[in-house]
Amino acid sequence: MKIITKKVYYCGYCRKHSLCSVATHEAHCTLNPNRICRLCERTEPLTELIEKYRKQIIIVENSAELSKGANIEDIKKDTGSCPNCTLALIRILKLNKFPLCSSYDYKKALEDYWNDRNAEELEREIF
Repeated sequence: MKIITKKVYYCGYCRKHSLCSVATHEAHCTLNPNRICRLCERTEPLTELIEKYRKQIIIVENSAELSKGANIEDIKKDTGSCPNCTLALIRILKLNKFPLCSSYDYKKALEDYWNDRNAEELEREIF
């Protein structure tokens, strides 16, 4: 019989694990309030936004909802329309449960972000 012991590394924020270090993942994990965004390169922590929206959360039947004064569009505006930062804020605040999960389409937001960014680059190259 052969017994092999291996180290398993776990992210301190989510359940991701690997046999090699997850330090890079941890720095960019969407559940990390002090994350570094790979898309918009935001380095400032999301803690101010978390506190702002945490005060506006209402718990309804074991799921979190924003009060009527705030919505996903406000979160998008506060994160500079970055899909990754918006997703991170939604996940940290646990707003990714029904009914709010249906109102934010990450895939579409990311596609729109890249279309806008590519259009800006193309415009800059022309002029």
